[in-house]
Amino acid sequence: MPRMCPEADMLVILQAIRETDERTLDVLNQSLRTWPRDPRIHLLVGAMHASRQVYESARSSFEEALRLSPDYPIASFMLGFLELVNGHPESADSAWTALDALPADDTLRIFRSGLSSLVENRFDDALLQLRHGIAMNERYPLINHYVRTVIAAIDRDSAPRDGSARAAVDPSILAGRYDTPSRS
Repeated sequence: MPRMCPEADMLVILQAIRETDERTLDVLNQSLRTWPRDPRIHLLVGAMHASRQVYESARSSFEEALRLSPDYPIASFMLGFLELVNGHPESADSAWTALDALPADDTLRIFRSGLSSLVENRFDDALLQLRHGIAMNERYPLINHYVRTVIAAIDRDSAPRDGSARAAVDPSILAGRYDTPSRS
């Protein structure tokens, strides 16, 4: 049995995922049976679980992707993002440690920096970094949806209430607001 799903099959899987929610689970489960050692399949399963707010299953899938491929930066980013949106910034930071090996101008590292600034209530820096990451992100375009949601939450929930400095971010602005990107 091949370790990795062939690219042609991966394209079919990605297309099926974009078509219907009902078919997504079936396609991914079949893909896991066929290529149980492909970290990309585990990443997709984790993303599907996260979008359905089945966070423990999402976490397990992201962790399995990283067990299979410890240097898989998108899995590190997604695990950290999941931890952050679930109110565990220390766990997010731990998951993102692997991103430190990436070049300083790598999109995932820029997103991490922006999200870390958000945790530290440095809103202007967070917005600057996150918007910069979106503008240059060609490798992981589906992440932009999630980052735009974070930006909207910052703009909405951290705006000054009385003309004074920005309010501290309520950690719940990140929780439960990250639906799957629109299907096209």
